[in-house]
Amino acid sequence: NFCSSLGFDYYVVLGITVFIQLSFFYLSLDKHRFLLPYAILFFFLTGQLFFQLNAVRQAMSSMIFLFAVRFIESREFVRYAVVILFASLFHTSSLLLLPVYAFGFCKYPSWLEERKIAILLYVVTAVVSNYFMVSAMEGITQLFLLIGKGGYAYTVKGWDMEVNSGLGILLLKMLDGLTLWLACGLVKKNVFGFGIFYRIFFIGTLLGNLFGINVVLSRIPFPLLCTRPIVLAYLFYFTYRWGKRGWLTLTFILCAYILLYLANIANGANQCSPYYFFSH
Repeated sequence: NFCSSLGFDYYVVLGITVFIQLSFFYLSLDKHRFLLPYAILFFFLTGQLFFQLNAVRQAMSSMIFLFAVRFIESREFVRYAVVILFASLFHTSSLLLLPVYAFGFCKYPSWLEERKIAILLYVVTAVVSNYFMVSAMEGITQLFLLIGKGGYAYTVKGWDMEVNSGLGILLLKMLDGLTLWLACGLVKKNVFGFGIFYRIFFIGTLLGNLFGINVVLSRIPFPLLCTRPIVLAYLFYFTYRWGKRGWLTLTFILCAYILLYLANIANGANQCSPYYFFSH
């Protein structure tokens, strides 16, 4: 509204919001600057940018959350809470991120970092997604009514999100599975800062599997999944640097994301591709 009152064009406002989002993304890596080139690459290739241009308010709050992760690492709850409250000014769903702080001080079960367990949970949540949503829908609807979000109580019953996306969604699911498989190996190396990003991403993938087909609930894991470019940046940097096994899988992941990125551009990414703006 402030930018509108100044007479700024829509594209100017959009440019300002993207600049702010990218600034927080950059600041979230100020202690891991060596990852920045890789993180920026995957920020584009994974389609993160396209969502930033679509769900602007939640994208803004999600980038602020990434910045707040540093306070999870340093165990500064007050600062973390203040930043999350600031993020909630853009999107109230950010308040759901307050419990994520527990990842910094609660003992994380080591068995959850075992590859077989992580992949098993990932596959199970993907398989039971439809059953879970059917079983939980009534309770979720009542919860929205209870907290005074009656509009969401009816919107949440929308089931049309991504159902026609076909092989593209299956490929994305497979890429996340491969990423988890490789990440489980890296997290055991105790690489500085990687553990917290991995745990956030892992929980995000599980919630994404459960809620991913629902228009409203699919937004819940989005801030957690914003760590995807950073997790991939860690994997690429350290795998190629150490010459460890897994480089062939990473090369496949990179090529697949490039193809998906080009497909997004070709399809206009739901009219949220910057290249779509320029060509129309």
